[in-house]
Amino acid sequence: MSVENLKEKNAVVDLYNTLIRNEIRLHPYKTLYKSLTKLNKGLKEEKSRYFFKKAMTTNLYIEDIIKEEVKYNREIIEKFNLDIKEELNSIIYNEDLIKELNENYDNIVLLSNLSKEYEEPIKELEKKLKINSKILSFEVGFVKPDIDIFREAAKSINKLPNECIMYGDNLKLDIEGAELSGYKKSILVEKWWD
Repeated sequence: MSVENLKEKNAVVDLYNTLIRNEIRLHPYKTLYKSLTKLNKGLKEEKSRYFFKKAMTTNLYIEDIIKEEVKYNREIIEKFNLDIKEELNSIIYNEDLIKELNENYDNIVLLSNLSKEYEEPIKELEKKLKINSKILSFEVGFVKPDIDIFREAAKSINKLPNECIMYGDNLKLDIEGAELSGYKKSILVEKWWD
């Protein structure tokens, strides 16, 4: 995409599957829920959604979330943490997009729905990409496609939504959310990994 004609060069960019990807995908939250369901007979699916949403919108680790709610044991948490670690050790970077962003944008905001456990790769990404601001769902308390998170991303660099371009891999969460929030343009990032 050519941005040389744009007056404002402000990119808001999704993290997972747009800038980075786990080559190993173990689905630790699903495994955790299955283990908790087995241990807590009859744990309802809505409780699983509650844990997941709370993990995405609070600055807490999953153990801190579940310990007040259900029975669990160290083995379940250790398995969860090992799966997360294995996924994080398999991160690959979208080097082409990183290069494009660095060359063409004055401001870059990282915008992501993620739990605190998945924050670690951002440190390495910051060595490759000039990130001006980070809006992470677990820190701000809301998730994409909520228009507030998109507005917060623009505001974090003192811009209006119509001065920003959104890059993301998910049509509903990234692209439609940005468009409903008034972003100038949205770019759907196609599958870039093998």
